Amino acid sequence: MTLVEHQVTEVADGLLSDADLLRIDRLAERRVLTCRATRTGYELAAGSFVGVVRLDRVRLQLRPKLSISGEQLIAWLSYAIGVDPLRPELRRGWHTADDGLADLVVAALVDECRELIRRGLRRDYQREDRIEPVLRGRLDLPAQISRRYGMVDRLHVRTFDRRSDVWENQVCHAALTAGTRVARNADLVRAAAATAHAFPAHPGGTYAALRDLRRAHYHRMNAAYRVAHTWAALLLGGGGPTDLLRPSDAIAGSLLIDMDRLWESLVRRMVGDAAAEMGGTVVPAGGQNALKVTVDDDYSTTFRPDVLIRYLEPTLVVLPVDAKYKHASTRAIDSSDLHQLLTYAAAYPMPPPPRAIVVHPADLGWTRRRVAVAGPRGPLGEVLVVGVDIRQHPCDGRDRMRAELDRFRDTARRAG
Repeated sequence: MTLVEHQVTEVADGLLSDADLLRIDRLAERRVLTCRATRTGYELAAGSFVGVVRLDRVRLQLRPKLSISGEQLIAWLSYAIGVDPLRPELRRGWHTADDGLADLVVAALVDECRELIRRGLRRDYQREDRIEPVLRGRLDLPAQISRRYGMVDRLHVRTFDRRSDVWENQVCHAALTAGTRVARNADLVRAAAATAHAFPAHPGGTYAALRDLRRAHYHRMNAAYRVAHTWAALLLGGGGPTDLLRPSDAIAGSLLIDMDRLWESLVRRMVGDAAAEMGGTVVPAGGQNALKVTVDDDYSTTFRPDVLIRYLEPTLVVLPVDAKYKHASTRAIDSSDLHQLLTYAAAYPMPPPPRAIVVHPADLGWTRRRVAVAGPRGPLGEVLVVGVDIRQHPCDGRDRMRAELDRFRDTARRAG
């Protein structure tokens, strides 16, 4: 069953079990999926998530509201979390257009794990207590005295051998096994199962492997596993390095990606990369740079833009950039968004008039619209509404974003 973001569908009464309803209630707490009883069954409403939710009798595919292919969505995800697993020779072998996002994530994991196998799996020295007929390793003297006192036909020894059953490989095995439950393409399921056999299983199971993944530390010896573990985190429900994936039951075969958060992460990196090429610096939008709202000197809250770009020359300029995962309307920008962006623009140092940028996805090509607000006392501010072509790779969008930031900097230099 397919359900598009922010749409509603009817489900017959017999298709949802009691366990399904409990699981949907947990998803409703995270604004993933809501359920309402009707006369003939249930009404399911999707939030801003895409992926797969596997229930007892129904497999829900949550698709994006944009006309974006699964391959392009994976490109967004790869760019947003800072990995580049899409080697061209591997990507050409993917046949997942009809099977959804989950198959693409599994395919990316299988490709990375096969690359690890080709290079050779990491091995490390593992301690093992054994009983041998000859001395091999170190003699475990307390065990020998207490268990085989006076006998030398069997020796209690402690050995240190280089073995592949380390946490890096065990995480890959757990993720590949989870991928066999998530994927729909039969060839991909077989490929994931065959690849999993090359990796040792974690003795504690999937959740123990996920616990090791959350404590992961990468160094020169295991840096090659970083990309594979990124996809593993998405499949195992660990949240991923930037928490793009909401927690889910790994055994249930579900995979969910928060599209609002994904778009914010993608825009944050795109703008940051573009600004860095022009001498700009991304500064934290929280802390002392956040906007604080106080009510009666008692209750206070903060809000902040998604990205803050600071330019030091010729004068100090801080440009707020906000990411909106929505289509532009005929008005270019909603009134609530306009008020928000004007507040951001007025809060940071900048030559008059105050300016801000909002970035949204556009399915008809790159767009640029300038919204100026003026009152009886003169200009209040300007908002540049930039639509990023969703058919382009994010790297191409970064080049266009650099041109927009360059134009803004020239304008600010002349105004200053």
